[in-house]
Amino acid sequence: YIFPWMIDLVRANQQNLNSGVYGTPEEFAQDVRLVWKNAQTYNLPGSQIYKAASKLAKFFEKHFAKLNKKKPGPKRRRTDPKEVSRTDRVKFSNHVTYLSSEELGHIVDILKSKSPGAVNEDKNEIEIEINNIEASVLLELNQYAAQCKRARNK
Repeated sequence: YIFPWMIDLVRANQQNLNSGVYGTPEEFAQDVRLVWKNAQTYNLPGSQIYKAASKLAKFFEKHFAKLNKKKPGPKRRRTDPKEVSRTDRVKFSNHVTYLSSEELGHIVDILKSKSPGAVNEDKNEIEIEINNIEASVLLELNQYAAQCKRARNK
């Protein structure tokens, strides 16, 4: 038996991959693997959920490996850092939800120094205006946030 919520989580991750939220297919795969790992960690071996997660993990790895073999050459890098897409901004928005307070503080420090028009502060909160972040800074922050997320998933 396959539990619908497992498939829904993978579909949501796939939609994030297709919309550019993940920088690489490997980032997508890490999150999918986390779904299976959590299902096995928080359920007893032999339970339906544990068994389903095991089967889906094997199925996923088999098909993900096939996709990676078909993958064309290296991903083309953006040549003009002045251009960022809505996808880049959405990616940043999603990345920050995974960051610790310390990592968020580092992002705010970068923004204050390199793109001050993107930070609004009052007594109790700091608001980041994503649309006001300069392109090169946004790309730098996306790389930093993705590194933090990858380090946490190891």
